[in-house]
Amino acid sequence: MARVLSFAERLRSGERLLASSASMSPVVAELVGQCGFDWLFVDAEYLPQTGPIIQEMIRAADSANIAAVVRMNSDHEAEIRQTLDMGAAGVIIPLVKTAAQARKIVAAAKYPPLGERGMAGSRAQGYGATTRDYIERANSETAVIVMVEDVQGLSNVEDIAAVEGLDGIFVGTGDLSLSLGCLGEPMHDDMLAAFKRIAAAARANSVALGGFPASREMYDFCYSEGFRFLLTGLDAGLLRTAALNRLKEVSSW
Repeated sequence: MARVLSFAERLRSGERLLASSASMSPVVAELVGQCGFDWLFVDAEYLPQTGPIIQEMIRAADSANIAAVVRMNSDHEAEIRQTLDMGAAGVIIPLVKTAAQARKIVAAAKYPPLGERGMAGSRAQGYGATTRDYIERANSETAVIVMVEDVQGLSNVEDIAAVEGLDGIFVGTGDLSLSLGCLGEPMHDDMLAAFKRIAAAARANSVALGGFPASREMYDFCYSEGFRFLLTGLDAGLLRTAALNRLKEVSSW
């Protein structure tokens, strides 16, 4: 039987990888994980998710056989290490502004010689039973992704993309539009120019490119520019849409 590729390996292959977010609970993570998406965007940036809740969401994703990639709420090295030790397939770090910051993130997430991550008898390492095997595979199978989502990050994107050990750049569309002065206008000329600049930097360094295109027009543009790992919707929004559609349907009976 052929070995199943990790999320990071699929990311580097250029395969299109579609995700839904999971932010509300481990139950939602498990349910959405069973729907056929390629990966799960576990969102711990805005909601007050504690470490134990994040670990349960990762465990729920594992039970549904889907890769859990956690968007953190900071670039704190200890939190990055802890999240990966919980068994996350990768981390997404918001508001990355400089290459120095990106190098610090890679160092926290990767083992020597690429980084400074230390050994731990954690869930990811079979609570100590599979430590050696995990460490031998982790640098190639752990995805380190940074978000470029403001003017400073955009101005430094070529240097950020060149950081060794970086696997992907995820464009934060909402915050980038806010920073560029065109909030809520993802197809604004300044936004399109920013997407093109980020895409060129990613291509030049063989770094995967992702984002959240909320419309078909935006999706087509992003895909043409090389965006391949894509968030398709937020769990709260999907629930709201389904509930409103169901209410409309039943009200017409």
